[in-house]
Amino acid sequence: MARIAGVNVPLNKRVEVGLTYVHGVGRSTANEILKKDIYAMISPLVWDHSIRGPWAMIAVGLADPNSPPFCTWWPPDGNYMIPDHFQIWSSFAYAYEITHDSTFLDYAAEGLGGGEIHQLIQQFADYNIECMSALDALIEKM
Repeated sequence: MARIAGVNVPLNKRVEVGLTYVHGVGRSTANEILKKDIYAMISPLVWDHSIRGPWAMIAVGLADPNSPPFCTWWPPDGNYMIPDHFQIWSSFAYAYEITHDSTFLDYAAEGLGGGEIHQLIQQFADYNIECMSALDALIEKM
């Protein structure tokens, strides 16, 4: 289970449902939190058009601030100066499902090198199939 504000949030539920386990967070507030988080992944602080993707960020560590981090070194600005093109595909599919904003499909296409998303999915069909399958399934439904 994940823990937020001292509350165990179940991992076997959709995020927008799991957030409602936190006192004072209803479904509409959970959806707003989720949308802000989703749009943050394509914000200028994370996404860089010159590398066609989000910066690879450090996001590992224990919740206990007294425990040492998993990494012994991290860059001062928090990124490794390389794009993260590995796990973003399922995030784009989820973001589109939640928001119905085609901007996320545009960013997915940009991350694949630019062009028409249906063709790009076919072109990269075998690339990182575990993470790209959600985006592929979404495109197939369209």
